[in-house]
Amino acid sequence: MQNIGLGLLLLGLVGLLGVGVYYALAELFAADEVPFLIRLSIAAVIVGFVVLMASVVRDRIRESKTERFEEVDR
Repeated sequence: MQNIGLGLLLLGLVGLLGVGVYYALAELFAADEVPFLIRLSIAAVIVGFVVLMASVVRDRIRESKTERFEEVDR
């Protein structure tokens, strides 16, 4: 029961955070008074974060194939 509650809580928080970020970025990039350099910088931060997270996930998957734990069942 606790796992279901925690899962729903996290799912709701991620959904709210995702919608908030979407609207904030849509407003930021649609506004004419925001300088181009700031728009470019924010886009670079977002793309860099996504690339780093993809790299971490890829490395973790690659390493998990060669890790040998005696007490862990896969």
